[in-house]
Amino acid sequence: MDGKTIQCLPNASQHVLLVTLPSAQSAADIIYIAKKELRRADPASLASTIYINPDLSPDEALQAYLKRKARRERQLTVTSGSSPSPLNPLAPPFPDGPGSTHMSQ
Repeated sequence: MDGKTIQCLPNASQHVLLVTLPSAQSAADIIYIAKKELRRADPASLASTIYINPDLSPDEALQAYLKRKARRERQLTVTSGSSPSPLNPLAPPFPDGPGSTHMSQ
């Protein structure tokens, strides 16, 4: 055997394949090429349902999850238009000063 294996994993909602390659570099090459090619695929095609993930340790998987979660939250904030404003609506107005364009009477 040359270090490559393919297993079909049981999953009720998806067809999941576990592919093991002989080296981390082989896996990185395949992930890089597939990621680039899948981005160019027609969204209606089967390629839009393919996900390739590296084999991660539990700590790496947690970090990847937190990164995806933060990205989704940022995207949700941008699309909903309800991003929190850094301005305080209850702040007092600026006083009239020498450079002020507002004239008080």
